[in-house]
Amino acid sequence: SLERAGVCAGDELVLLSRDLAMRHAAAMGVRCVGKAFRELAKSGQSGPEAEMAVLHNSKPFSMRCRLSELGELGVGWMLFF
Repeated sequence: SLERAGVCAGDELVLLSRDLAMRHAAAMGVRCVGKAFRELAKSGQSGPEAEMAVLHNSKPFSMRCRLSELGELGVGWMLFF
């Protein structure tokens, strides 16, 4: 029920489809770009267009990724989680 979910009278709700919610989560996720930028450096490509392509094609970290993979986020990564 809504009461068990913590929704009270007068609360404003925004309802999204599951598909839209999944798209939003993917767009807002913390992305893994380390490997992609290493490959970009090896390819010899450079410049803002190449970097934007890498960022656009990068994937969010998996919820099941190894802790060591999160190392590229730096010392503040725990603030995200």
